[in-house]
Amino acid sequence: MRHFSDTFIKGLKPKAERYEEYEGDGFGIRITPKNIKTWIYRYKIDGKTYKLTIGYYPHTSVANARKRFVELSGYRKEGINPKDVIQQEEQKKNDTIEKLVLE
Repeated sequence: MRHFSDTFIKGLKPKAERYEEYEGDGFGIRITPKNIKTWIYRYKIDGKTYKLTIGYYPHTSVANARKRFVELSGYRKEGINPKDVIQQEEQKKNDTIEKLVLE
C-alpha cells in the first residue's frame, strides 16, 4: 500500500488513457490524458460500486483530500451512503444561495 505525498502526486504523468492510483481503502486519484488530477473515493454498498469526486489536485491538497476521504468513509462505516451526504450538502448550499438571491 502506498502513501500519497505531494511529490508522488506531482510525479504522476498523463498516459494515452485515463488511469487511477489508490492509496488504500478506496482513496485514490484519477489522472486524465490532459493531466487533470481528480481525488476520488471508491466504495461498495450492497454489492454496488460508487465513485465520488473529492476534489481536484492541486486545488485540493493531499492532506485536505485525505481528510475528506476519512470523513466520507466514516459515514459509510455508519451505514450512510456518502453519495447521499454529498447530495444533501449540495442542496443546502443551493438553498442558501437561492435564499441570499431572493433577499
